[in-house]
Amino acid sequence: MNVQPPEIDTHLRHQKFAKYLKDDGFEVYIIGASYLHYTKTQLITGNEEFIIKKYPDLNYIFINVTEYHENAGLKRLYSIFQFSWNLFRCRNKLPKPDVIVHNTRIPCDLPIIWTARKLKAKYITETWDLWPLSFVASGVLSAKNPLMWLFYKVEKYMYSHADSCVFTMEGCKDYIKDHKWDKEHGGPIDLSKVHYINNGIDIEDIAEQREQYQLHIPELEDKDTIKIVYLGSIGHVNAVDVIIQTAKLFSDRPKVRFLIFGKGGEREKLEMIVKDEKIDNVKFLNEWVEIMYVPYILSRADINIMNYVHFATLKYGGSQGKLFQYLAAGKPIVSNNKMGYDVVDRYGAGIAENIDTPEQYKEIICTILDDPEQYKQMSIACEQASKMFDLKNLYGDFKVVLDKVIGNEGTV
Repeated sequence: MNVQPPEIDTHLRHQKFAKYLKDDGFEVYIIGASYLHYTKTQLITGNEEFIIKKYPDLNYIFINVTEYHENAGLKRLYSIFQFSWNLFRCRNKLPKPDVIVHNTRIPCDLPIIWTARKLKAKYITETWDLWPLSFVASGVLSAKNPLMWLFYKVEKYMYSHADSCVFTMEGCKDYIKDHKWDKEHGGPIDLSKVHYINNGIDIEDIAEQREQYQLHIPELEDKDTIKIVYLGSIGHVNAVDVIIQTAKLFSDRPKVRFLIFGKGGEREKLEMIVKDEKIDNVKFLNEWVEIMYVPYILSRADINIMNYVHFATLKYGGSQGKLFQYLAAGKPIVSNNKMGYDVVDRYGAGIAENIDTPEQYKEIICTILDDPEQYKQMSIACEQASKMFDLKNLYGDFKVVLDKVIGNEGTV
């Protein structure tokens, strides 16, 4: 799992749930790999199998893994497997759990369910990304590749042997049914143990951060411009080049500016395109934005953009962390993917469509900008929807699942 120390972590779900569990009387450890994926930092420089780090509210365990410098590929997959295998190997040296909640990266993490069985711990899967289906959706493997048959066997085994399965995408039961793994189709999985609990945000934290942590960037403060903001990774799957091509069409609306925050393998190339083609209404800003500054940046936008290549996995719903940050910003969202169980569409928080061309993108953005009443209603809808995904509410749903598995006492 891509666990980072609390001072730099941007995935707050496990942090918040751990704190709420502690408040409810549980002893909790968050376990991750020693090599930090996002910052490329190694926490263990010696030969230790693991280290335990205690923070004021949270206990962390980091399992020793080797470094890698690619964002994807075999070395990263190996690192995930190494984490799982090394956790299995040192399981008896760690605090004994009553339950293991496992953020899955199937098939790389099969040893974690073995760890649970060896320790006689209850086992809950928590799936944020539909690996291995994502391998096919992103073109890494063909659907007919024999490895996919093996990977799906592992996935079926892990879900069917888990005490409970939590997914952050609402179409999780559809996913199980499509594979015919549910009992109604003759499979081993009882759908009553499959649960949907999306990712979310802490509404109180967002409000405090918006006031206390402000980045005074001239482009954000310019009251004479209309700001279209993209904040997130800039890799192949994010298709930020489409945003740039869309920006070129706004030469007839000189007040519109596209502000892009984030880093990734595509950023340097796209910056060169903007420079070479003299696209004056696109500005690349901070590569790295600390999590506490995100609420202010998004609140200064006029429209926030969700942008990805079209993935088959999105038919089952989305759980992108930035979506909930966008909702909390209270500004209309434009999403270039109409997902299954689409949150933006359901709550009227913007416009979500399968956008195929820059021309279509421009038309949708202009539709929002040119209708003040619609803009106002979408802004209100964003704020209302964000409350549905407050982590305190989501934890309540998770606690129901946990209590069914182990009751009210134990170590997680």
